[in-house]
Amino acid sequence: MSIRVGVYEFFARTIPGGFYLFTALYLCSLFGLVKTDWQTLNGVSVIWAFIFAIVAFVAGTLMDSFSVEWHRLFRPKSFRKVILKEFKALHDDWEIKIHPKDWPILIAYLRRDKPETVNEIESHHAVCIMLRNVSLNLMVLAVTQLVLLFRGVAFWRLGLLILLITSSILLALQATKHRRWFYTAIFEALMAQSLSRDDYVQKVQRNLQTENQLKTGDSNTDDMIDANNSKKQLVVSTTENKQSSQL
Repeated sequence: MSIRVGVYEFFARTIPGGFYLFTALYLCSLFGLVKTDWQTLNGVSVIWAFIFAIVAFVAGTLMDSFSVEWHRLFRPKSFRKVILKEFKALHDDWEIKIHPKDWPILIAYLRRDKPETVNEIESHHAVCIMLRNVSLNLMVLAVTQLVLLFRGVAFWRLGLLILLITSSILLALQATKHRRWFYTAIFEALMAQSLSRDDYVQKVQRNLQTENQLKTGDSNTDDMIDANNSKKQLVVSTTENKQSSQL
């Protein structure tokens, strides 16, 4: 089985993975397990930076399964079914035969014909991975601050705790939005594949023809109203003339 890692997904796992590593060092230093000199990080060579990036990618990949479970708290159950149902309701004039489980096949189909479009679609997936991992990391730091808060009350630590929890929740909700955009973009790209320029132009022309008919009907109606008003005015003037002649 081949393993395909795109550029978006590499950074989506490496950035949170580096965050996880720094959090682990912080926790170990905080509880006295290791002594860390953060000033030594300023003189890191390119080779060590490359090694750190690889380790961060591995750490981000390992922790991603935990972030998936964490992210379930911020999205509805049967998320793909909900999105597909909303999409079908929005485009009820289309006959959509897509099932929620078909999205990997749809991605493979689009990648064969529209690789540029797939790259744009997969960027939403990558951002979702990054945001949900960062959200989980922030919640771990929030729990750490909560434990430290029980040791000794400090207002700045309480403020930091609230900030970490709020940021974690907001990032998780934003990850849900990008996940929704990911599935929606797949469905939209597939619908766009079935369209042709001629069909679209004919549809616009039919609309214009209908509008012209409506305008013509309105103008005819106005002419009839004007004619009826003229007849009424003529009858009234004729009646008035008769009355005046009798007098």
